[in-house]
Amino acid sequence: MNPLFILLYFVFICLIGLASFFIVYHLRRYSINQKLTRPLIVFFVVVTIILVVINAIVFFSIPFDDVTRSPISF
Repeated sequence: MNPLFILLYFVFICLIGLASFFIVYHLRRYSINQKLTRPLIVFFVVVTIILVVINAIVFFSIPFDDVTRSPISF
């Protein structure tokens, strides 16, 4: 697998983590109903983790050697 793809995917995951941090911060800080804050944060984190894991499984199942090696011809 090309290290460039892994680096770009790592940057993508870091950006998802940063965006998730800001979302959790705003859910905690500006929540209208304080009783629902904790369950909403837990729900958001669990769903985000599930989606990132699914994304990683699909990403690493792509055969990048075939994609980068063979040129497209018509």
